[in-house]
Amino acid sequence: MLSNTKEFSSVKQGRGHCSVLKIAALLVAGLAGFAQAQALPAAAPGDRPLLRQLNQEVHSLYQQTRAGLVLVEVPLPAWVAQQFVDPENPLSKWGSELSPELRRRLAHEGQGHAHRVDALVVPSSQPISAGPHEIAPECPVRPTLAMAGVVLNDRGDVLVPLYVEQNIADEQPIIARVGQQTLRARLLGADSQMNLSVFRLEGADLKASPISESRPEEGDLVMTLSPDASDWELRVWTGGRREHGLVVQLNGQVSGFCRAGQYMSLATALPITQQIIEFGRVRRAMLGVRITEVHKDDPARHAAPKLGDRPAVLVQLVLPDSPAQKAGLHNGDLILSMAGEPVGELAAFASKLASRSGKTALGVLRDSQEMTIEVELVPK
Repeated sequence: MLSNTKEFSSVKQGRGHCSVLKIAALLVAGLAGFAQAQALPAAAPGDRPLLRQLNQEVHSLYQQTRAGLVLVEVPLPAWVAQQFVDPENPLSKWGSELSPELRRRLAHEGQGHAHRVDALVVPSSQPISAGPHEIAPECPVRPTLAMAGVVLNDRGDVLVPLYVEQNIADEQPIIARVGQQTLRARLLGADSQMNLSVFRLEGADLKASPISESRPEEGDLVMTLSPDASDWELRVWTGGRREHGLVVQLNGQVSGFCRAGQYMSLATALPITQQIIEFGRVRRAMLGVRITEVHKDDPARHAAPKLGDRPAVLVQLVLPDSPAQKAGLHNGDLILSMAGEPVGELAAFASKLASRSGKTALGVLRDSQEMTIEVELVPK
C-alpha cells in the first residue's frame, strides 16, 4: 500500500485526484445550455437523440473493455493479509509448521477460510484458447486481493498495481480466469517503489491492451473500472485523488490506475515493467530524498510564486550521506526536472530514476531562484 511517506530508494508516494460528477447532471446542464444557445425546438415526448447517441457510445466502450476482462487472484502481501487472519483458524495457528500438502488439504476441507476477491486484468478482446495449461480451481491458502491489471504484450504478461513479494507468490498457485477457463499465472517480478507486479499467464493467447501515451486532460470524460468489475462509471477527470481502479479513455485506450489517492500512468510504468520482464527486477539508483507531489492547491505554490502551475515535487527530507546531500540538495527544494524532463508525478519520478545512470542534472527551485544541481546516480 502506498503511504504518505515512502522512501524511493528515496522517493515518497503522493496523491492524485479523480472525483465523480453525476453524468446526468452534466448532461442536463450541457443540453439545456446548448438548446438555449441554438434555439432547438422542443423534443417530442420520448425523443432524446443526443442521449440515445451518448448511451450507444458508452455501451460500445463498456462492451469493448468488458470483452477482454481476465480475472486474477493476487495473493495479499503479508502486511495486508494480517487483517484477514482468524486466530482460531488452524492455518493461522500452525500454518508455518504444516507441510504444504496438509495446508492445501485443510483449505480444501473448509477449515481454512481464505478470503478471495477476483482481480481484473484488461487485455484485448481476444479470447484465451483452452490448452494444456488449463487447470482446475484451487482454494488459496493465503487471502487474495482484487486488483485491476493490464496485458502488456502477446506473451500474456500482465501488470497489476500491487507489490507482491516473491516468497508470497511461491506459497500457493496464482490463478487467472477467463470465462470458464482457469489458468496459472507466474510472478515475473515486482517493484516496491512503484507498487506494481508483473505476472505471466501460462498458455494464454492474448494481445496487448491499447495503452494511452498521455494522461487525460482535466475535464475529459473517462470510464473508470473498479478492481472487482462491479462498478463502471463515466466520470469527469479532475486529476486522480479520490478514485481506485482502471482509467479508460473514450478512445478505448487504457490510461492508468487510480489507487490510494494516486494516479499511475501506464506509459510511465512501461520502462519499469520492461526491466522486470527482461531481468526479473528493477535496477534503480538511490537518490536519497523523501519527496511529495506538489498539487495545484498545495501551499508550496503560494510560498513559491515563481513555480506557477509547473509540475514539481517537494523535497521533504534529504538523507545523510546520500547522493542528494553530496550534490547539494536541501530540505524544501522543489525539483522541477530530471535530465531535462519535467517531473511531478511520483510514479514518473521513480520511473525516470530507474532509467538514469551517472551524472544527472536536476532542475531545482530554491528560494525563488532556479538552479541546476548535478547528482551522481549509481543503479543497484
